[in-house]
Amino acid sequence: GFEVYGPELFYPIKWQNGREYFEPGILENKDAYIYHVWNHVTRNRTPNKSSPYAHLARTFCPSTYTLYGNRFGL
Repeated sequence: GFEVYGPELFYPIKWQNGREYFEPGILENKDAYIYHVWNHVTRNRTPNKSSPYAHLARTFCPSTYTLYGNRFGL
């Protein structure tokens, strides 16, 4: 017995929209298990302080965010 989950639980933002992780806003899918940020399309982006990426960093990596949060954009 095992379950197969759809991609929305692993890739809540499709690669074509990867920039949305770094722009101001919130994630619509709060049930995801993994948040893949699509480095091949986002590697040169700076996350906004009110972006989903910043929220995930504050929530799941608070020590790292405390150390590097000043590198996040406006």
